[in-house]
Amino acid sequence: MKKLFVVRHAKSSWESEEVEDYFRPLKPSGVLDALKVCGFLKRDKVFMPDIILTSPAIRAYSTALIFSKALKIPESKFMLNDGIYESSKQELYAVVKSLDDRFDKVMLFGHDSSLTDFVNSLSLDNLDKIPTSAVVGILLNIDKWNDLEENSGKITHFVSPKQFYSKD
Repeated sequence: MKKLFVVRHAKSSWESEEVEDYFRPLKPSGVLDALKVCGFLKRDKVFMPDIILTSPAIRAYSTALIFSKALKIPESKFMLNDGIYESSKQELYAVVKSLDDRFDKVMLFGHDSSLTDFVNSLSLDNLDKIPTSAVVGILLNIDKWNDLEENSGKITHFVSPKQFYSKD
């Protein structure tokens, strides 16, 4: 069995229209949301991945760095993959299927709407949209990443920053 943690990047800034999409930074509120989620994840070893795989776009990469530092995951377990930025669901399948089988738990940082499409195709669940900084844990009924296919998983965890704010 393999475990995939899909993480949508933290809230990014649209402050400057002159900044290309690839280089958009995180908003301060996005950083705080990511830290809140990390605070929760640190309490449970189930969320400790063997590797972090991230889009190189600044907002995804920055979010992955926040998670790796908070979860004390060394840089040696941190991988950038160009195939995640501006990807389709099919491209995400190709990225994950190419993973080394020695990794059983992978944390993948990327972008919507491809992440939501990807997660929904892996399980029979149907998420409307993965919120920024949210983590979706999927238990996959496979022993080799190359065996990944539609409906081969089950969502076991959903952690969103919204659950850490009071409704007052």
